[in-house]
Amino acid sequence: MYATAWRLPKIPFNAMEVLTFLHVWLAFLLAHMWLRGKTGGLASAFGAAVFAYTGYISGKSPPLPPCPPRPAIRITGGSFRLLNPLLTQIERILEINALQQVTKALVEAARESLVIGQA
Repeated sequence: MYATAWRLPKIPFNAMEVLTFLHVWLAFLLAHMWLRGKTGGLASAFGAAVFAYTGYISGKSPPLPPCPPRPAIRITGGSFRLLNPLLTQIERILEINALQQVTKALVEAARESLVIGQA
């Protein structure tokens, strides 16, 4: 795909659509060929469809909002057990206040509401 658009400043959206379409169908075809020897024809088609479209759908889910790593790591002391509730609280504050960006003040507000310790 990059080779066909190397002279353009950006990759055209149509090229991305074609690549996505081919990627899903290639995943379906290869999964069907692999499952065909292990199961029946209809079961292999359903299994291949689930495999192909699950990857497509999971790629469409929105990513988590970016979080400034230093304050979050400093607050939790690097503990993954405390990091999950902190990130969940940050997400709640973002949704409630209709914010688009995570800031240091937002991380501090999440810490205060969770009582994770002193900053």
